[in-house]
Amino acid sequence: MAGSVVLGMAWLGLVLVGREHQRQGLGRELVRALELEVARLRWTELRLAVLTGNGAALSFWRALGYSELGRRRDHAGRDVLVMSRRLRAD
Repeated sequence: MAGSVVLGMAWLGLVLVGREHQRQGLGRELVRALELEVARLRWTELRLAVLTGNGAALSFWRALGYSELGRRRDHAGRDVLVMSRRLRAD
């Protein structure tokens, strides 16, 4: 629900890696570092939204273990897929 706060859940807004640096594992490293920090703070879930037409991004997030929660429209009215991954502190 827009504007709501759910304890233990973080939202990831955007991850960008320059074209010349893509496919080198940098995005994966950035996300894993963020996940570790979120888990360290004892938050248990990380969510994000991906444009439904962005197949490369959907594949990236699926490969990192994110699952689909549902579809909605973003602030600009575009169709997005909401994805989530449960985290645990090690």
